Amino acid sequence: MSPLRIHHVVTSLDIGGAEKHVARLAEAQARNGHHVRVTYLKGSGALGLSLAQHGVRTESLGVNGWLGWSPVARLNRALREDRPAIVHAHLFPAEVYAHLASPGRKPWKLVATKHNDEDFLGKRRFAFLHRMLSANQDAVICPSQHLRSFTLKTGARPALPIFVIPYGIDPAEASARHEAGRTPNLSGGQDVRNSGGSAAHRTSRSLR
Repeated sequence: MSPLRIHHVVTSLDIGGAEKHVARLAEAQARNGHHVRVTYLKGSGALGLSLAQHGVRTESLGVNGWLGWSPVARLNRALREDRPAIVHAHLFPAEVYAHLASPGRKPWKLVATKHNDEDFLGKRRFAFLHRMLSANQDAVICPSQHLRSFTLKTGARPALPIFVIPYGIDPAEASARHEAGRTPNLSGGQDVRNSGGSAAHRTSRSLR
């Protein structure tokens, strides 16, 4: 498996479910030999120390409020400096920034993971924004069929590739473990650390 340059964009790196998932995924990808970087919009970056210990560089955009053009420009510069093959956005505000920082003929593949079924996406103005974001995305990852259905219902373009990958679990690996009499860790943590995020990695590679 050849190394990839992967740049995660997330709303924050403070302690939270989605944030811990991003940190574990980035750490596992780095252990598997990939060049991984994480940019976050705001917050203290509490998970940054653990990431640094795994060789993952983190950077805060220092967003104050909902949207600022200076942080968008800094993110664009960071992406052009990093030259990633994959930009992976997590949570809706980070999706917006990744979209604005990615030009029409972007030199990277833009992937988004939908961590939550946000109620506000049911509102018309946000559904319109959601459609704009999906038009620039190359693929979406959902941790459940419910989130896949919700993503399509709230404005994602029908032709957008949407992959269902349960948190931290590679379904093929889980099936193999089950057949071998070993129960997979359904919490997602250990499987993410051991697999190096292989399911998400294969999803990204399929876009090349």
